[in-house]
Amino acid sequence: MHILNRRLKVAVISLSLSALSAAICQAEPRLTCRFGQIRPVERSFNVECTMAGLAQGKAVALRFRDRFAGINRLSERIYGIRATTGGDAGRLPLEIRGDGLYLMTPGNDGEAIQLTYELRLGRALDPSQYGLVSTLGPQAGILHPIDILPQICSESANDCAESPIRLRVDPPHGWKSIISAEAKGGVFEIAQPSSTLILLGQFREREFSAGSMRLRAVIAGAWGFSDEEFFTLAESIAKEQASMIESRESGDYVVTLTPFPLPLTGLRSSGICVGRNAVLLLNQGNVPQQSVGLLRRHLAHEMFHYYLPNVFNVRENFDWFWEGFTRYAALLTLTRQKLLDLQGYLDAIGEEYESYYYNPLSAHRSLIAASAEKFSNQSMADLVYRKGTLVAALYDLEVRRQSKGALSLVDALKTLYQNYAKQSATVGNREVLTELGRLGDLAGIIRDDIEGVREIDLPERVKPYGLFLEWSRATSGKAKITIAPKASAEKKRILDGVGSRQ
Repeated sequence: MHILNRRLKVAVISLSLSALSAAICQAEPRLTCRFGQIRPVERSFNVECTMAGLAQGKAVALRFRDRFAGINRLSERIYGIRATTGGDAGRLPLEIRGDGLYLMTPGNDGEAIQLTYELRLGRALDPSQYGLVSTLGPQAGILHPIDILPQICSESANDCAESPIRLRVDPPHGWKSIISAEAKGGVFEIAQPSSTLILLGQFREREFSAGSMRLRAVIAGAWGFSDEEFFTLAESIAKEQASMIESRESGDYVVTLTPFPLPLTGLRSSGICVGRNAVLLLNQGNVPQQSVGLLRRHLAHEMFHYYLPNVFNVRENFDWFWEGFTRYAALLTLTRQKLLDLQGYLDAIGEEYESYYYNPLSAHRSLIAASAEKFSNQSMADLVYRKGTLVAALYDLEVRRQSKGALSLVDALKTLYQNYAKQSATVGNREVLTELGRLGDLAGIIRDDIEGVREIDLPERVKPYGLFLEWSRATSGKAKITIAPKASAEKKRILDGVGSRQ
């Protein structure tokens, strides 16, 4: 009898916990939204959301993203926001706290709340910023759910957590929407809004595979090169990088090329890789060869982000590596594909050195310190990207020299990928520097070029690799790196290895 009573008590407790767990799950806020009346020419659209599962009679906060990647006042794109229950008669007051924060108190009846507003994306940005936030133009749109939809928080607004959303997108007539999420009945189930992009446009596309990765190459707009050239380029980059990193990734990926939303002058690009979505916005220049060159380099850069840092469990900011070294990995991708010859590779390093040389912060901020402040100003961002690429090149050349061509930076990238990304191990500056230091006597590069601010005297630094740097009127004022006339056959062989897969 006592045993039976205990069993009954255990059963009752188990049922009670199950009921409580179910109640808690039901009480979690749920957001179901629709993007409609999308107006590409006006660069605006309407957002309608249903919020359910809110705590009855308790104040909640709606927080819209207001700052990202050095772009401020994002929440000012929201117009005409209102919250209602059961139509206009049930309109709820919204308290505006500023910087994208709104407070409201749901009723005690548990009824779902309708949230509606208009998003206007007409604000002009620095060209480099257009890919980083939601944008919409006459030919295409890139929508980031994380800067369009609110996070639902407690009244303190300090415990905002990312929650799954259900989303329907109604593209304009003749356009299609592409989302890397599962759809049920036209509604997309988005588990992580911060890792999702929504692409809109009159797209042409092609599908291909790179190992176990299934990729869609998507293009909108008119260009000075053919769709076939873009599709072939995207496929060759994807396959080369999968081979380079010895990829074990699988699933669906998207790589997209679109024009900027506004007419621009000059050769420009802006890109981002969110989760499994790489996007490049390009404005062609007057010289077709230069436009294609920028397309190749920037596309290879964004696509390498499929791996670094997107599949890593990142503990801290080390942009010097995942931006600077990724830009260099893009150069290696192109040299290995014979899309960039050795002189083109050396010219690219010379350009990075020029940027570093003229940067007013180069003697005051290390790469590690600059990474934490990357978006504080343009000089800081340039230091992270441009010096990061330059240091990656010097590191790679030194590893090749010490190992007589047997090793390269690619080996460090593969090791980091296999030991950290695929093992779900946390990675930060310490782990990256440790792995970089394993390939030879590289303490000086790590100490002086990454952790420190010692000046990089490139004319002297490149001599051991059989290279010569001239920066004069004879080189049209450019830092020109060439193979030294008396470079040994061994040094030339190692340099040739930059363009090989060995």
